[in-house]
Amino acid sequence: GVSKYLNQIRLYGNMAAGGMLDWCIIGSFEDYPDRDNFEGVKEVFAFHQKHTRYYSQLKSCAKILLITEQAFNIQRPENHECLGIYKMLKESHLLFDLLEISQLESKNLENYEWIILPGTQKLSSQQCDYLQKSKAHILATGLTLENQPGRLKDWFGVTLGEKIEAVRGSYMEVSPKSIFTSFKDRDWVYLDLQSRPIICEKENGVLPFLPARRYGPPERCYGYERSQDAMACIREKTIYLSWMPGTLYYRHGYEDFKNILLDLIQYNYKTKDSIKCNLPEQAEVFFDCVGEKKYLLQILNLSGFNGMTFFAPIPLSDVEVVFPNLSVGKIIRLTADGEEQYPFSDRLRINKINLYEAFIIEETEE
Repeated sequence: GVSKYLNQIRLYGNMAAGGMLDWCIIGSFEDYPDRDNFEGVKEVFAFHQKHTRYYSQLKSCAKILLITEQAFNIQRPENHECLGIYKMLKESHLLFDLLEISQLESKNLENYEWIILPGTQKLSSQQCDYLQKSKAHILATGLTLENQPGRLKDWFGVTLGEKIEAVRGSYMEVSPKSIFTSFKDRDWVYLDLQSRPIICEKENGVLPFLPARRYGPPERCYGYERSQDAMACIREKTIYLSWMPGTLYYRHGYEDFKNILLDLIQYNYKTKDSIKCNLPEQAEVFFDCVGEKKYLLQILNLSGFNGMTFFAPIPLSDVEVVFPNLSVGKIIRLTADGEEQYPFSDRLRINKINLYEAFIIEETEE
């Protein structure tokens, strides 16, 4: 049978995202041969029933919108760019919404500070115009609009050079350091998979390209030179990466790809975060509006996941959460038995989190 911890994570995750709970067995409860999941499933369903009035009205507080292809399938390589960036944002506890590209023009973009296009190849003129009219910064990766050079030049100020052979030994120089603050002690990051150098205004180009040189033992491997080409271009409202940070991160897990993207966002991020916390990357955070000056904070502990296996989560201790944009008046903890007022000073302090915790955050009355 499926791990009881995985079943609970699935159910809590569905609930946290505003979805319906669903759990199915083939047969009857009375003589079912695998009863290991029963108690954990009961726990989640009972919790949801107790607090349905909150979970039925979640309204996103996200300032980031991540665009996905219409047919989203993790088995399709073209979706790996989106999956990798999804993973980056989740691990960094940055709130974001996911939207299918076919629904773009029906979505109000007014509240978003960032819109991310992960390898988005097919955009109609109407969709491009709709995105350009928004106030959001646009971040494009994975050779977005590669086959629309006119639109690429007009929108991002980018002309793509010849394709770089996907050969091991190509690098990017993470400079300038004023932007890439995560790279104090590392100057090069390897490049792989599909990519093309960028020809753009000199002052807008970052991440200089270092073409591959001779492969072999150290005494024969030399001659690296920084080219005139960049691997990213920054303008006032747009950032373009002509390689595949999401796909590389999804496949290889090399944290530098995530840090490059997050440094670029942070460099141009004009809005304060809704929440800040000291939670590890293995914790998933949800934060939604559930009424007038009332918010639901949810924390899901995924630390029990190890490769392919789900174990009991490792308890998280000494957790702190701050709310930079809120004047918090009261915090209520949601429990299996109901609601209980929770102590709060300048931040939310949680001594211990097992698998899941939820809190109602209420602002002070003016």
